[in-house]
Amino acid sequence: MARKPRQIINHELLYGTHYYRKKTVVRMLRSYYRLLSLATWRHNYVALCIWIDLNTAIFHPKVLTDRQRQCIIGVYLYGYREWEVGEMYGIAREAVNVHLRRGVRNIQRSLLLNKLYLK
Repeated sequence: MARKPRQIINHELLYGTHYYRKKTVVRMLRSYYRLLSLATWRHNYVALCIWIDLNTAIFHPKVLTDRQRQCIIGVYLYGYREWEVGEMYGIAREAVNVHLRRGVRNIQRSLLLNKLYLK
């Protein structure tokens, strides 16, 4: 039985056909550093374009609030658990979950509407 490749870097993601799915945005956030290494070491330009859009969405001041940014970076980029991030910032695990859901929704909306690079 042939295994399905784990490669998520393809032209469908580059052109945003799956940005409407929350699962895809979360998967891209979890592979943030893999995208960066593919872009820098293997010269994968599709990965570079996706990483630039993702990085801009995470650190753009109008896309995420500070708390959403902290929770997304802690859970999806660094791999901490929700309760660990909650203890770091002094909030409940449920609040971290709410910030993650709202943050992913805001990133999803910004990628779909392509308003990251407008003034």
